[in-house]
Amino acid sequence: MQRHQSFGSSLRSHSSPSGNRAGFSIVEVIVTIGIIVLLMAILLPALASVRGQARMASSMNHMKQIAVFMQAYSSENRDVVLPSRFDYSGEQFRFKGRVKASSGLPEDQRHRGTWADILWTENRIGAFSELTATLGHDYSDMAPDRAFYEETGGWEDNIFRSTVANSRNWPDADDTDEAYPFGEGAWELGLPGYFAANNMFDVRPGIEVLQADGSMAATDSEGVGRWIYQGQLRSPERTMYLVDSYRGSVIEPMPDAFDNAIQPDGARTIEVDFRYAGSVALMLMLDGSVRTEQRWTDLCDLECWDGGECGCSTAGYANRGLIVRNVFE
Repeated sequence: MQRHQSFGSSLRSHSSPSGNRAGFSIVEVIVTIGIIVLLMAILLPALASVRGQARMASSMNHMKQIAVFMQAYSSENRDVVLPSRFDYSGEQFRFKGRVKASSGLPEDQRHRGTWADILWTENRIGAFSELTATLGHDYSDMAPDRAFYEETGGWEDNIFRSTVANSRNWPDADDTDEAYPFGEGAWELGLPGYFAANNMFDVRPGIEVLQADGSMAATDSEGVGRWIYQGQLRSPERTMYLVDSYRGSVIEPMPDAFDNAIQPDGARTIEVDFRYAGSVALMLMLDGSVRTEQRWTDLCDLECWDGGECGCSTAGYANRGLIVRNVFE
């Protein structure tokens, strides 16, 4: 009779003398580690890119929410464009409504501010009573500033800032310098990035502002400032209202603020912050759309459009066709 080996005895008959399979060799370990390292080298940049795109998308959503607030402001204020800067300290503005808090702020900042302060106040975004004891006010009438972030350690729900941090400090700024417009620069590297408003829409009375013909002239003598209405705009879909900046919440519509040239001493005058992957800056246009713009040469590179004063013949210009200065119809 033929005998059949059991499954277990068959395994034993083919097993090594020791009964155990040998472990990984040094070569196998090295090859495995090499494969893991290679996969990490491939995947980590891709993951970083995905995270970067997500953060840029979040910043774009912030701008879109700002556009909704801007439209509501215009609808409630006879179709005026949201001011980039304001000064309601004069008697003619006594009944203008809540603006910057009267207490706890330096005298030269009371009832003065920017577009962010207006929208923050009008929409009652938030108040932080616990900060009154240390900072003198609760931020019910002004958007969060550096003092706020230094005190709280950060707050990502402020839609008036980017979800990506400022990439640098203002040149030559130190830790006492405030952001523009109340200071000369910004010592805010690493804090939530600024969205800066085109200061063509400055409504402060008694100041010189850029005119439709490109000249500088003082605002009207009645002391009410120059208010711009939607119907005066040349082309809202091409007119820049906000742009990423590391200097502050306002940007002047002047060549230096947009000039990418490097000076002989290595300095740069540009105030725009290309803080997203691929050297991209975001722009909110006055029709509510949000654009991504890669690094440009200068202001004329942005404003290069048919019939514009810059022309489009300069090598390297991308014919972007945007409007920063000549916003009037």
